[in-house]
Amino acid sequence: MNTILKSLAGFLILAGLSLNLAQAAAPVPINDYLGAWTSTAAPYAAGNVVTYSSKTWLSLVDGNTKKPGAAGTSNQWRLLGDAKTFLYKIGDKGPGGGWIFFVDREDQYPGFTYLEAAPEDVSGAHPWCDKTDVSIPDTNGWRGDGIGRGKANTQAMLAVCASGAANAAAAYRGPRNKTDWFLPSKSELNLMYINLRQAWLGGFSSAWSWYWSSSELSSYDAWLQDFGAGVQASLSKNGALSVRAVRAF
Repeated sequence: MNTILKSLAGFLILAGLSLNLAQAAAPVPINDYLGAWTSTAAPYAAGNVVTYSSKTWLSLVDGNTKKPGAAGTSNQWRLLGDAKTFLYKIGDKGPGGGWIFFVDREDQYPGFTYLEAAPEDVSGAHPWCDKTDVSIPDTNGWRGDGIGRGKANTQAMLAVCASGAANAAAAYRGPRNKTDWFLPSKSELNLMYINLRQAWLGGFSSAWSWYWSSSELSSYDAWLQDFGAGVQASLSKNGALSVRAVRAF
């Protein structure tokens, strides 16, 4: 290969042209997004991505302890953009070890940009709640449905259910020991089906499988989704179904 390049360079020089044979610098691989930069989390490894002062930064060196953007740190950090630079796309593996199934590209939902599904189901089958006659607060008039509702639904369920689907989702930790998992709303569960299950991502079983959502139909029934056919339906809250936890960040 070197012989070919040298011959090509000689030909171009004779033709009055030049060829730069210098090797391009190897790109720094981008590792998982680590959240906001803090001095206590330093040192960062090369390739780590953080946010600081509403901007996104890529660490260029191992053992990086410098504050991004400070004077003389241009050789430690590369500015990637503002804090809304999208570090993940649908289908990527997320920081919790699961699968990204929603990206808020229009900045419609305050408090989070991504929804990540856990990499596997919570073990066992679970009722929606150990109490069959219980309602969650219906603050938006849709009985807890909509994107961005799953986390609040789960917190409301935990306040009244000693055990059940929300409890199982909240207790899940995953391969990276995240503690912010929750039971998805009806709409969030459907997005998980469309963007992961239909693309054969997420480790879902190819067999018949029903998953609880955190959205209720009445004080006795809640919404589920069949991940075999994609159909959404309701069932009595004492029915034992599968649970796939979700986190927002």
